[in-house]
Amino acid sequence: LIYLLKSLLILLCVFFVVIQDVPRNTSVSVHPSGDIEEGNSVTLTCSSDANPPAQTYTWYKKRGDQSSQVGSSQNISFASISSEQSGLYYCEAGNEIGQNRSPVVQISVTCKF
Repeated sequence: LIYLLKSLLILLCVFFVVIQDVPRNTSVSVHPSGDIEEGNSVTLTCSSDANPPAQTYTWYKKRGDQSSQVGSSQNISFASISSEQSGLYYCEAGNEIGQNRSPVVQISVTCKF
């Protein structure tokens, strides 16, 4: 009986093993989508699949070969976006296992007439 209980416990443990991994499929979404007009509100959201969930988010804006950090939360918001904020953006999602970077997203702000 004890052998049977131990075997059952081992089987249960195997089924409940949690796989932990770095964030994957990290991506940026832009809200609202479509044309971005100067003066409008725009939010960029960083998402990823991770276990444990991503705990840190870092935003970067590319300028040529250089990137500069522009945010450190899951969302970066522009209350009144300007043409100077046009450019290439990406995010990094991180958990205790590691980090993963999103593809670059082009933000193009058009002038309001």
